[in-house]
Amino acid sequence: MPPNLKTRSATSLLKRLARSLNALAEQDRQQAARFSAHLSLAAAGLCPAPLDRKLIETLNRLIHGPQAKLIYDASDFAGLTDSFHLSFASRKSEFWEQLGNLPGQLQYPRQALAAPLFTGNLWEFLPEFLPPQTPQPKPADYLISRPASNLADTQFFTPLWIAADMAESLDLSGESTVLDPACGAGHLLVAVLEAVLAKSQSRGEPAQAALEVLLKDRLCGFDVDRDLLDLSGLALYMAARKHCSGELPRPNLQKLELPLGSLDRALRPGERRPGSTVKSIRDFDNVIMNPPYQSSRTMDSITADYLKEHYPNSKNDLYAAFLELALAFLKDEGRLTTITQQSFFTIQRFERLRLELLDKARFLSVKALGAGAFPTCPGEKVNTAIITLEKRKTAPVLQKHQSTGKGHFNYCLYKKERAGGKLELLRDIELQESALLEVARAIPGFPFIFDAPPELPALFSNFTSLGQLEKEGELSIVNGLFTCNNKLFVKSKEELLPDEAAHYVPYDKGGGRKWYYETPLRLNWHPNGEAIRAYRAGRGQSRALPGEAFYFQGGITYSYIGTSGFKARLLSAGAVFDIASSAIFTRTIDKLTLLAYLNSATAIYLLARLNPTINFQIGDLRRLPFKLPPPALDTSLQAQAAACIELMKEAARCSATSNLPRLQKILAEEARQQAEIDRLIFEHMGVGSTLRREMLENDWVLSARAKVL
Repeated sequence: MPPNLKTRSATSLLKRLARSLNALAEQDRQQAARFSAHLSLAAAGLCPAPLDRKLIETLNRLIHGPQAKLIYDASDFAGLTDSFHLSFASRKSEFWEQLGNLPGQLQYPRQALAAPLFTGNLWEFLPEFLPPQTPQPKPADYLISRPASNLADTQFFTPLWIAADMAESLDLSGESTVLDPACGAGHLLVAVLEAVLAKSQSRGEPAQAALEVLLKDRLCGFDVDRDLLDLSGLALYMAARKHCSGELPRPNLQKLELPLGSLDRALRPGERRPGSTVKSIRDFDNVIMNPPYQSSRTMDSITADYLKEHYPNSKNDLYAAFLELALAFLKDEGRLTTITQQSFFTIQRFERLRLELLDKARFLSVKALGAGAFPTCPGEKVNTAIITLEKRKTAPVLQKHQSTGKGHFNYCLYKKERAGGKLELLRDIELQESALLEVARAIPGFPFIFDAPPELPALFSNFTSLGQLEKEGELSIVNGLFTCNNKLFVKSKEELLPDEAAHYVPYDKGGGRKWYYETPLRLNWHPNGEAIRAYRAGRGQSRALPGEAFYFQGGITYSYIGTSGFKARLLSAGAVFDIASSAIFTRTIDKLTLLAYLNSATAIYLLARLNPTINFQIGDLRRLPFKLPPPALDTSLQAQAAACIELMKEAARCSATSNLPRLQKILAEEARQQAEIDRLIFEHMGVGSTLRREMLENDWVLSARAKVL
């Protein structure tokens, strides 16, 4: 598993070089990448790319000044697209010596430049200049291209140590075949090439022969981006040249049509789409992939509609559809290894996908990496895991997840150290599939909770869920308003002019506060929300406003995005609530009792197990178990919550007057009250001492407690 993950210095160097090359290439991303490829090939001692005369002249002037003669004529360079057919026995190392006088902005360690994936890594940092927006294709025409610039948000390349680990998880014995259906710049393909060569060399086989078979027959890569396929070809070429100098076949890199790419079902054997000219693709022994991540909320309408029709179990995100796709491309007992978001393990909208996966495959290993594994995608949002599956020989018909439960697999949990930049192994356990199924069946939504403590299933099976209480009319959990343009309809209270105030109402919109918070935002509700309805309708939304029946009522809200953990508070008085502040309204249950429960360590811990991301959904709250308290406990919880609300009101006044000594005392008292609420809920729901300790030490619980205001 991973070495030290200190990538900040390498990343900053890449960013600096990307800026320099992009400026030298006159803001041309492809040309800047060709500059990089030229330098990289030269650093590796290879004949630099067949690059055009303009490029060679530019590099030459950079090194030797504006009047310099060419180092080489353009005819001395072979084209990248044909490089696999050429023998590079005579390497022109003197070219690198000529490049040794590069100006300061292009200085870079030669060893790093010579790495096969250097130019691919650099590509992520080269800015893209967007072409004019093209008209939206007709929904019926699945093969009309959309602008390539729409792909940028889905392209995060696999770190090298992850790629190497994934390649080791494949079955590369004999003549087994490997597909990467979203190969990008070739990071995974290069890792497979290196793994195959290591195995063949350990058997004393010549590298040339192994590479010929691998590139010609065993290794395949698909992508919808021509630039990335070119980068994959360059990376494979440079990786192969480290081991041999003989003639090599071109790799099997295939460009697929936008917008569907590998997801087009017409590619699969035995499936056709009327009018399609797409040729079906054979099945493979192995699939390795880092699929694109893109929610259905942000993908183009053609892809979203296609997924709804053909990938109903995984329609909510591209990466989920690729999981379903990968199993379709695998032979029986074939192997899939992928790095993907952990969200599909537990969140409710992927329940049917989890059922399908267990029917069609079994786990071989799960390595939960958490956040921070991708240096080019910082923050907490991309919470990743490497999973390896084996396709079952005979996939049973879906029958209420009645999987055999036979077999075992390893689950590893990692956490990134805050200071050291290292992934620390927290747990390494062997699990039985039957144990995973036992937990999944006990919890609404059939989640995969791999390291569930023994007491966890009982907390769900012994008590009623909030969702069940909602069905019984005890409460309502409601999504908030989506105006389509908060900048148009929302202002801060201080921005309102005197004659505007009557038209605006309080507007709760997230905020991540606990217990109590009076929103400073105001929503233009004049006349009776009609302007918002008309604006929504003009953008394809319903005129009906989400949650309108509950506007201006007293309830409980929470922030949809909780980077510092889940926190619940009272809705602001007389407020409309935003989609980022979904709300709960109680009928027979006292709202202060429910507020105390939602801020308890028990509830926050369970939410973290149900959805270990920063996005808390109403579906997650509906799955929370809740035990109605007896009268004495009910009164006590209400009193505790009311005391905490008053403390937060006073804390707001102290913050406004900078009374820090009093503020510190208030926060200490809130922590004491919170600890008492935790104790009462633990006892009420029968949480044992071991699980109590785990709950109180949970990262999400600690985050929620660390920042109250």
